[in-house]
Amino acid sequence: MQTRRYLAALLPVVLSSLALIAAPMAAAGKTSAAVHETTLDNGLKVLVLPDERAPVVTHQIWYKVGSVDEPGGITGIAHMFEHMMFKGTENLGPGEFSDIIARLGGEENAFTGRDFTGYYQTLSADELETVMRWEADRMANLEIDPEEFAREKEVVKEEWRSRVRDNPNARLNQLLYATAFTSSGYHHPVIGWKTDIDAYTVEDLQRWYREHYAPNNATLIVVGDVEPEAVVELAERHYGTIERRDLPPAKPREEMEQHGLKRAHLSIPAKLPHVTMGYKVPSLVTAEESRTAYALAVVSGILAGDSGARLNNDLVRAGKLSAPRQGTTSTRGKRPCSPSMPPRVTGNPSTKSSGSCATRSSG
Repeated sequence: MQTRRYLAALLPVVLSSLALIAAPMAAAGKTSAAVHETTLDNGLKVLVLPDERAPVVTHQIWYKVGSVDEPGGITGIAHMFEHMMFKGTENLGPGEFSDIIARLGGEENAFTGRDFTGYYQTLSADELETVMRWEADRMANLEIDPEEFAREKEVVKEEWRSRVRDNPNARLNQLLYATAFTSSGYHHPVIGWKTDIDAYTVEDLQRWYREHYAPNNATLIVVGDVEPEAVVELAERHYGTIERRDLPPAKPREEMEQHGLKRAHLSIPAKLPHVTMGYKVPSLVTAEESRTAYALAVVSGILAGDSGARLNNDLVRAGKLSAPRQGTTSTRGKRPCSPSMPPRVTGNPSTKSSGSCATRSSG
């Protein structure tokens, strides 16, 4: 399945990040510097990194599904479903899970990407079992109430209006992906097209839940003041009782080969003109050697990672040609690395400005 290929790319990133965290802790004698990995009988992968520096724990569950897996007509459904995961189960009412975490002094949130959807909680280490109990509950027993869904859909619409419709940079970035990718799931935005958001149904969400929210389509990550054996025992107790499910095979949605430069122009009200450039580069999925993807991430940081990066120094501080912006690259999937720099203008900027995006194909 396409999502499983992308998680194969995601997990090395997670493991590398955990290793980077563990190295200095090991030097201080606070951790074994080893990520403990196991897989439950129902297919749930469990990663544990002990960290005794504070009596807290972070619990994350990552599902191998994101916007790239959405078929036409329901783009953004992964993000919409993320919202609904907080709206109650057979055992908890809407928002009750969040209330429990808040009463325990913890924090929690969720995130949807193109290749994954994740949920996390950070709180006192002695409350880990509480978190596992209720996170496993919504993996297995989520209820999608039509009234709650109708209200939350309006929340997502408002999110689209404020973060996309009224944000010129977001609209230009959306155009970049739509231009760069024509046949793969990276073509559409994570939040979805507005017409698709309007047309979501309860049945769409229920189908998404049945097809993707299964233990054999997820990875559990626990970092904090814990013993790996105790974490695995808790995972067996709460997640291990959830039956694995047959995951639907994804139809191939390979991106067509790009021949030459693609260019697009967007004319909308904005304070400054803006240019965004993206390059299709090898990722952990497509690179012959994984170090190529990591090297590209480093190059992106050197060129446009922060205010001290080379493009910012040369174009902003020295040349004063543009306002500072940042660039990013991804080691997952096959998407553009997109450093972006809005050109600086002098005098009174026009309220009607233009944006351009370009994408090149790279080996």
